Amino acid sequence: MSSDPQRNPTTEEEQNTINLPSSLPQPTGNLAYDSVQSALNVTSIPCSRESLLAGIAAGVGIGVVRGLTLPPIKAGNWAVATFALTSLISWQICQNKIKREREQVATVLEQAPRRRAVASGNEKDSSSSATTNS
Repeated sequence: MSSDPQRNPTTEEEQNTINLPSSLPQPTGNLAYDSVQSALNVTSIPCSRESLLAGIAAGVGIGVVRGLTLPPIKAGNWAVATFALTSLISWQICQNKIKREREQVATVLEQAPRRRAVASGNEKDSSSSATTNS
């Protein structure tokens, strides 16, 4: 999928996609360089901070609790797995929330002209009925 702004969307899904400007660096094709740049700009990714913090907290908590009863290697495995799962799940939940909010904003923006037309129609009706009642 090209990032050409002049390109016409061909599918319904592409037409409904909201493209926002990104502060993330564009990929260069060099895996090592792109990975380092992505890691340096991880806070620019929506939901990344909250998801990573939730994952770290959950991983440390489970790691400590499991460390009381298991050998350190197994407790570490539990901690890493908990971190990964919690981070992924909380990131997905946050992304879905953002998607719903964007859809609601798009719906409101689509309905705004109709609401203005109805509101201006009601104002005309109320002003004409006020003059006939006087």
